[in-house]
Amino acid sequence: MSGFRFVAVLVTVLWLAGCGGRDDGRIALGPDDQAAAEDELYPAFRAIQVDVEPPGEALDALFRAAFEPLQAGLPEGASPVLWTTGEADADAGCLAGGRIFVTQGLLAWIEHPDELTGALAAALGQCPAARRAWEARDRAELAPVDGEHALLARYRDYRLPENAALMAQLMLRGCGGRDCFAAATERLEAAGRSADGLARLGQRLAAQRPDAAWLDRLGRRAFPPAAAAVGNGLAGVLDDVHAKREGLGQLAEVKRAMYAGELGDAYRRVLRARRALDNEFEAELVFAELSLLNYHPDSAERSIERLLATGRELPQADFLWGVQAAQSRRVELGRQRLEASLSTLPRVFAHFQLAILLHRSWETDAALPHYRIVAAAEPGHPSSAPAASYIAQIEGQGQ
Repeated sequence: MSGFRFVAVLVTVLWLAGCGGRDDGRIALGPDDQAAAEDELYPAFRAIQVDVEPPGEALDALFRAAFEPLQAGLPEGASPVLWTTGEADADAGCLAGGRIFVTQGLLAWIEHPDELTGALAAALGQCPAARRAWEARDRAELAPVDGEHALLARYRDYRLPENAALMAQLMLRGCGGRDCFAAATERLEAAGRSADGLARLGQRLAAQRPDAAWLDRLGRRAFPPAAAAVGNGLAGVLDDVHAKREGLGQLAEVKRAMYAGELGDAYRRVLRARRALDNEFEAELVFAELSLLNYHPDSAERSIERLLATGRELPQADFLWGVQAAQSRRVELGRQRLEASLSTLPRVFAHFQLAILLHRSWETDAALPHYRIVAAAEPGHPSSAPAASYIAQIEGQGQ
């Protein structure tokens, strides 16, 4: 059986999602909601996280063994599917429909199979909330910003009203009104396992990667004492990703700095990340985007060409080429590709670049709505204040 697909067995313990009621613990989507997730949610997630795929053969065996103790606790009809992703930040969670994802950034910190079991138990705790949020997607609204936190820092460029249902998945924090460590501990104990592995993984990240998205998603920064691991049990499966730990950490910091407007720090870090990771695909992709944020379209074009030379599909190609064309004063191409990018996966910076392009072309009436979207998107976004300034400038000229 390919991939990581487990058909549910009879439920032998209560569904432990932190909520009451039988339906509250349901993971599976109905046919229409699942079809919508396949058409809309999963493609957007793949474009944002890159390299979203079932684990390879050796890694798949490791995941199967790690997940096996948790199978008996699945609710009826659940059939979780696991994806690994190329995301540099340490994270793991669940999308609607039971799509559990684990990033290479988190795999780089897993040193024992029981730590992987703990991470999967915590991710399972988010599946019911992800399912409920997707089922309510037609009524989705952006949650208020409640201060700076890791998931907001990572995904703030997508924080737009039309992405509300997507953002509910990307920024899901906690497990059913409680922190995921507590929910996962109950799930593990019901399966006859301790939470020591989960606690060790949490302690390691809290000490060495305190800004990791996974800690924000779990809802805690402090973890109880844990027994030391016995043996290793990884059989060298994660050696390659362990070797990339430092480079992935640098790359995760680049993204945080980029979306905070700290471009000098981001540039220094991305150079170190590219060296450490030997210019792997995601590092080059981040460098292309950083070049555009720095208004260096020629550098971005060289990065994009290097990415295309790999023969792989370029994620968010309309966004990258649209911004690059706009900054190179290729007005029609920039406008065409930015509008295409906004129709598929809206981003704050795409609105900002399109507004500037239109503004420079003296199409101020067309530019204003895009500036207003950026100004209203999120106060911490680095394009928000400039957009508000341009609005004042245009409106002042019209008086």
